[in-house]
Amino acid sequence: MKLFVSSTTATVESPVKRNYPAAVCITQDNYHNDELIGFTSLEEFEDKDQLLNLIKTVDELVYIREPGPVDPHAPTDSAIGYVEYFLLISEREFEGRDLIEMPKDNFLELVDLRKTNAKQLWAVGCSFTVGESINESDRYIEHLSKKVNLPYSLLAKTGSSIEWQADQILRSDIRKDDIIIWGLTDRNRFPLWIKNHHGHYPTHVNIGSYDAYTYIKNIIPKRFLLEDNQHVYNNVIHIAQVLNYAEKIGAKVILIGLLSSPSDVLYYEQFENFYHYHGEYVDFGDDGKHPGPEQHKKYAKFIIGKMKQNGLVT
Repeated sequence: MKLFVSSTTATVESPVKRNYPAAVCITQDNYHNDELIGFTSLEEFEDKDQLLNLIKTVDELVYIREPGPVDPHAPTDSAIGYVEYFLLISEREFEGRDLIEMPKDNFLELVDLRKTNAKQLWAVGCSFTVGESINESDRYIEHLSKKVNLPYSLLAKTGSSIEWQADQILRSDIRKDDIIIWGLTDRNRFPLWIKNHHGHYPTHVNIGSYDAYTYIKNIIPKRFLLEDNQHVYNNVIHIAQVLNYAEKIGAKVILIGLLSSPSDVLYYEQFENFYHYHGEYVDFGDDGKHPGPEQHKKYAKFIIGKMKQNGLVT
């Protein structure tokens, strides 16, 4: 059967009958019939599972859209959305797919991908790892990569939280013998999925972004941003999850406290291979705030020393 489907019978019947006068309205009572051409709608089925089964099994399927809005986050609140929801979860090809406004939010974006099938490095962190305000060639992971002769992937975003970084690690293609260099950041950070003038995307909430964007203040009270116990709890469990994951797959993790407060260190010391960098800045980048090229060399030297200490490099 070739089936034309819409949210209401009136929407689909006229155009189909005009081209196929012998077309039959398919309802809950006759949907087993083997008609050549049929049309139907949501309102013809009290048992909606029968409509879904019909959509999945007919030979050909054509969607005719009734004008009207659909909430992509609650599609079944409207008849149009209900039919479009069934069409999409049927996982089949059909004519008229371009008429459906698909949700565009990409919750699963990874900021970088694996570079090789062989052993490699993974650099994880915030602006310190990104190399904010310096050249890419000057950031510490570049020095590490050249020193140990291993390529790297960069799972880092300026202003990002340990929670966001842990998620990037856990969903990446990290394999046995890979080495994860995780530059731990400040505890009072968290990701927030919100809509602003750029669209929907994860905002990395920290003191700087909180003060800069009014729309964050309308959602999150400042007292939550400064709730130390909640954030240190959140960070500790996410670090523990990553370490457990790495142990299971045979990857190695070096935790470096780049922006960790002394109270953070008291918690993080329980983790094997955690090392806090206590050195003073020797220079700054172009913005006068972030570590400069010479400071990144110091980070690289410090990390290589810890890698050697753990037998990860010679």
